[in-house]
Amino acid sequence: MNKKVLIFDFDGTFYSGENAFDKLPAFINSHKREFLPNLTDANYALLVKENPFWKDVCSGADIADAIYKFKDKYPSWNISVKDYWKWQNQNLEPIDIDKNKIVDTTFITKLCNKYNVYLVSNSSPFHLKFYLKYIGLEPKIFKKIISNRFTKRDKTKKHYYKNIIVQENYLPQNAYVFGDSLKNDLIPAQKLGMQTFLVKDATRLKDIVKQALK
Repeated sequence: MNKKVLIFDFDGTFYSGENAFDKLPAFINSHKREFLPNLTDANYALLVKENPFWKDVCSGADIADAIYKFKDKYPSWNISVKDYWKWQNQNLEPIDIDKNKIVDTTFITKLCNKYNVYLVSNSSPFHLKFYLKYIGLEPKIFKKIISNRFTKRDKTKKHYYKNIIVQENYLPQNAYVFGDSLKNDLIPAQKLGMQTFLVKDATRLKDIVKQALK
């Protein structure tokens, strides 16, 4: 079936700005203990001591990778990525969004009325719904909003992209994926033969999409 389906990342794609994530590292570090709630304080202190890289981990994908490593390294400590997922859905991460550096929301709404548009993000549903509304977009306009649960089978977005292909019954080359990260957004799509477009400035997303769809 010859049709176009659009897939967008959210953070760094629908908004941009050098200082958007400045508060995030300190916030994440202040809550990291909560990602591993089943550990005793003594066990957590040992984990931090034996894994110094943990203090530098900040993004969702990297946190999930680290937790899986801890799960393998300390099999008796009842460590689970599900605890991190639960925490994400109960805590709003502090993002400083400059509304002069966001996507053209009217354009995105028109796209959603014309095409099947998906949002696939490494952020939680709680985060996505809050910040979509903050920039002026209703979550219900998208065909589906998918939040990566970092499953052990595939921690990337690839299997979510593949599921969209199957559900929509279209050719991979007719899928257009837009994101600000080669690693997290575009490479998983490229492995499936999808068309990919790097976005480094949310205010240019409208032009990037228009050029892609020509």
